[in-house]
Amino acid sequence: MMEWNLTCIYLATKDENFLEILNSAGIPTVISTKDIKPPKYPDVDKLQKDNYFWSLIEQELCIRSKIFLAWQHSGWSGTVKEMRRTIGAPTEYLYKIMSWLPEGIGL
Repeated sequence: MMEWNLTCIYLATKDENFLEILNSAGIPTVISTKDIKPPKYPDVDKLQKDNYFWSLIEQELCIRSKIFLAWQHSGWSGTVKEMRRTIGAPTEYLYKIMSWLPEGIGL
């Protein structure tokens, strides 16, 4: 994971298992939807209630990121991967970098 010199990852899922996986990978800061909330971002509550709109925001974050870690079984990840491909941005699949995966957690 450190080959990309990552200091922060945005986690575009509500699945808490992924949060544990990334924390155990040695990423100093893992941010998810629940970290983006009022009062720092006062309008976020109503935006997060619209799942479609919030998904578009998260896709844009992932498209513009330094690296995108895709889930191979996700159509959402596939959409982001294709958008990143058009701009020459790298995408990696989680199953290819699971050497850091903690025991007992499978993807």
